[in-house]
Amino acid sequence: MAFSVNKVTLLGNLGKDPEYKVISSGVGVCSFSLATTDRIKNQSGEYEDRTEWHNIECWRGLADTCSKYLKKGSKIYLEGRLKTDSYERDGVTRYMTRIVMSEMVMLSGRDQAQGGGNFAAQSQPYSRRNSDDQTMPPMPNSASQGAAPAPEDQTYNANMESEKWDDVPF
Repeated sequence: MAFSVNKVTLLGNLGKDPEYKVISSGVGVCSFSLATTDRIKNQSGEYEDRTEWHNIECWRGLADTCSKYLKKGSKIYLEGRLKTDSYERDGVTRYMTRIVMSEMVMLSGRDQAQGGGNFAAQSQPYSRRNSDDQTMPPMPNSASQGAAPAPEDQTYNANMESEKWDDVPF
């Protein structure tokens, strides 16, 4: 059996406010453009920025979240897959490639469109894990919940802790 991967990972800023609509089956879809920028050194030794624009679409609960919280300039991290559609205009077949987003982390603050801010304090993860576009509830943000509790069968003993690390070479 052949194995293949269709996965896209991007970190960038929205180029316009998300456009949200509900299709005839009652499912919400949201689309927007995302800009990613690479800094390269040109032949004269100077750095220049090259911006690439990506067409993004998302469905159902993720679309609702995007339309509610994202705006032009918002910084996000996303994962998704490439989808290419073809259509015919004036006898010429044209192709349009877009990214169907499956997971997203908002990196801008609630009122902050530009800049990344504090990732741990402001990230808002959301994901869709099934290929049939079923949404999952937002994942908890482990950074904002503090450290994970110790397992119930282990108790903290300061004396054992210091003995445990006695053989560390530094």
